[in-house]
Amino acid sequence: IQTYNQHEYGHAFTNKKLGGNVEEIVLWPLGGYAVCGPTEALSGDLKVALAGPLTHIPMACIWWGVYEAVTEGNEGVWPGWVIYLDVLSDSVAGFFQILSGEAFYMNLILLCFNLLIPAYPLDGGRIFSASLILYFRLSPLKAAKISAGTALFLSTGMMLYAIYGFFTGTGGSGLLLGLVGAFVFSSSYELWGLAKRNQLTNHPIFGRECYRPSGDGGSTTDGYGGAQAEDDAVPAQTDSAVLA
Repeated sequence: IQTYNQHEYGHAFTNKKLGGNVEEIVLWPLGGYAVCGPTEALSGDLKVALAGPLTHIPMACIWWGVYEAVTEGNEGVWPGWVIYLDVLSDSVAGFFQILSGEAFYMNLILLCFNLLIPAYPLDGGRIFSASLILYFRLSPLKAAKISAGTALFLSTGMMLYAIYGFFTGTGGSGLLLGLVGAFVFSSSYELWGLAKRNQLTNHPIFGRECYRPSGDGGSTTDGYGGAQAEDDAVPAQTDSAVLA
């Protein structure tokens, strides 16, 4: 729980530092999310998305230090991946050896999953979306379609893997991965639909002012027109940490 908290605090503190507001931090079965108000620039939104995953680097280093301290270097440089019940129950040092080793790998997994997988609305997807606009000079509409299409593809793979693991008994954490996939699929399908209908104004991320083209007048060719795009007020974003 504390790992998720620190991840969301990373989003929240960065958002406040860049002039946004934070309404709340919520923990739920798939991880957690921070409900944040918008920053003024797209580069700020990118920094907020990066801040959460990057908190796992110092946390992983701390747990690695604990592991080395309790094992006195006798178990090698890298913590073991397997949980040994005899070590876990043998002594206080054994308990912290297993705890620190598992916490170390959990932080590495969360770092890689949230930072490197471009599945909107996870952090990696928001980093991907902002980077397409900032560094590849794509329009927000094209970036939204690419982000949604990529996330739909990845989430379908997650759900298929979970189904395969369920029927073969080799899935491990496949159920959780399948639930994450369903969440990503639902969110990205919504984004895809809004982009196709030129209604990105109604989206909680792409509807924000910093995502709109310079000098946007609400034309139907840039994704910010449409009959339903009547209210420019943008709901709060959510920055999510998900463990697969």
